[in-house]
Amino acid sequence: MGTGEDMVGAARWDPQTLERDAARHASFLEEAAKSPQIRTQVEASERLMKLTAGMSVLDVGCGTGVVLPGIARAVSPGGRVVGVDLSASLLEIAHKRMADEGVADVVELVIGDATALDLPDDSFDVARTERVLMHLDDPDLGLAEMARVVRPGGLVVALEPAFSLCRFDGSDDPEAIEILWRQLVTGTRQPDAGFELYRRMADVGLVERTLVPIVFIPTRFEELAVARYDSSIETAVASGALEEARAREAVDGLRKASAEGRLAGMITVFVGAGRVPA
Repeated sequence: MGTGEDMVGAARWDPQTLERDAARHASFLEEAAKSPQIRTQVEASERLMKLTAGMSVLDVGCGTGVVLPGIARAVSPGGRVVGVDLSASLLEIAHKRMADEGVADVVELVIGDATALDLPDDSFDVARTERVLMHLDDPDLGLAEMARVVRPGGLVVALEPAFSLCRFDGSDDPEAIEILWRQLVTGTRQPDAGFELYRRMADVGLVERTLVPIVFIPTRFEELAVARYDSSIETAVASGALEEARAREAVDGLRKASAEGRLAGMITVFVGAGRVPA
C-alpha cells in the first residue's frame, strides 16, 4: 500500500477532487487490493455476506471493481451485482475489469451517491460497502440508504477502520508518533467508523447485528505505509504541534526499531453486519 500516503484524509475522496485525481485514486485502490491485510478484511466481509447462487448484491463505493468479479461468481448462476461509485473514471476501469473477468453480464455499474442511491426500495439481498462511511458527513444516512434498498430479511455489511485503536511502538518518542498519527487522520470525517458500526446499524433499524474486529500486528516499517508518518510531518510542523527535528527523529526511531526487530504496530478495522427487519 505504498502509494497510499495521501489517501487517509477524506478530502481526497470529495466529488470535486475525485475526477481530477482519478489516476492516483485508481492506482491507490489497485495497489491496496494486493495487500494481504486488505484481502483478509475483504474475505471477512464476504463470509458475513453469506452469498449463494441467485442472490442480488449491491456494492456501494465499488471504485475500480476489485471485489466485484468474486461476488459475481459467488451469486452465479442467476445472480445480479450492482456497483455504485461517484467516479466515472474509476467505473471505466471497473467496466474493463468486468469484461476481462467474464462477468460483465452479471455486473451493472452505475454512477451514484452513497447517501442518495437512485435505486428502488427492497431490491437487493445484500448491500455492502468498504471504507466509504469513514468519508461521509453523515454515515447514518449512507447506512440507511443501504438498508432501504435491501429486502426485509436481507443484510447490510460494512468494513471500516477504527483509527483511534491503531498504535505503533518502537520510537523513543511515542508522544510525537501519536501527534503525527492524529495529524494524518484529521481529515477523515469519521475516523472511528468501524468501531461505531454496531451503534450506527442499530440507529438505522438493523437487527441481529454482528461486529467483527480484525487486528494486524505489523513488525516492519514498510508495513506502516498506510500510516505514512512522513507525510504528516509538514502538517504537524505548520500547525505548531511539533518541531520538525523532533518529528523526523521520532519517525526515524520507528525505522530504526524496524531494522532492529523491535517494531510492533496494531492496525484495527471492523466488519459489521446487520439484518433488515422482516
